[in-house]
Amino acid sequence: MMSIISETRKGMVTRHKDLWFYRRTPEQMEKDHSRYEFIIQSMGCIAHTAFENIEHARRWLDTYELALTNPHTGDIINHSENIPTNVSMKAMGTYYSHMAFDLESKYEGLDGKHMLYSIDFAEGREVLHTGYALSNGDIVYAWFTKDEYGDVWKHFFNPNVPRRTFNRENFYKFAV
Repeated sequence: MMSIISETRKGMVTRHKDLWFYRRTPEQMEKDHSRYEFIIQSMGCIAHTAFENIEHARRWLDTYELALTNPHTGDIINHSENIPTNVSMKAMGTYYSHMAFDLESKYEGLDGKHMLYSIDFAEGREVLHTGYALSNGDIVYAWFTKDEYGDVWKHFFNPNVPRRTFNRENFYKFAV
C-alpha cells in the first residue's frame, strides 16, 4: 500500500508497505508481450514496479532492505534460493520516498560520507548511499538514509524544479 503521510511546502513523504512480489511464467510474459518477469504490486494489485531479471529485482529489494517470505511457511527466502513462478510472496518491510519541493534544501556531498541537512524528515541522518530515482518520467539524484526504526528513506528533488541539475554522463556510467 502506498500512502502519502505528509505534505508540506518543503516536500511530500510517501510510505510504501504491504508490497507483494510475483514471478511471472514465460507463458504469461508471451501472452502479454511483456519483458518483465518480476512484478512488485501493492496491496490491491496496484502496480508498483517491475524487473526484467532476478538480478535487478534483488538489487531493488536490497536497496530498500526488503525481504521475501515463503507463501506457505512465512519464512524469509534467501536470495540464493530459486524464486517460484506463479506465486505471490510478501515483501517484508516498509520504505519511504521523500520528494523535496525546493532547492533551499541543502545536501552536502554525493559520496555518502557526509550528512544530509536541512530537510525536515532527514536532518542529521547519515547518507547510506547515493543513486538515482525515476520521478515523473525523469531521472533524478537520490540520497538514501535510514530512520531510527530501521526503515530506508529515498530522498530526491522534485523533477519539476527548473534549476535542478542532473549529470546524464554520470547516470549512464551508473546505469551501464
